[in-house]
Amino acid sequence: MSKRAYVCRACGGLRRREKVYGRLGTESPDWPRCCARPMEELSFVQAEGATKLRKAERVEWAARGKRVVRERGRWTPARTERARARAAEQRATFAAAERARAPRGKAAAPGRGRRASRPVV
Repeated sequence: MSKRAYVCRACGGLRRREKVYGRLGTESPDWPRCCARPMEELSFVQAEGATKLRKAERVEWAARGKRVVRERGRWTPARTERARARAAEQRATFAAAERARAPRGKAAAPGRGRRASRPVV
């Protein structure tokens, strides 16, 4: 099973446990709870940033959108306006790079890949 990180928006508590699968989502009895409410799941990148904060700082960070910025090879929480602007810039750059990539899978251009060199029988 895959381990995931969850954060409580009320107290800033951080919990790591197995990912909860199913259609019920936060209504599932297996979903982690804190302060009598369901916790929010964090991405792997957000979890790396959240571990660098104290509980009170984590509450404020979660309320402002849980943004992270890549600095010196590590993900850090974007807590200042300048850091949030840098995070938005990084996100836009990443999105543009993803759009520019060639499509994968069945939608790829014909005649590309390993099977293209084999004769059709």
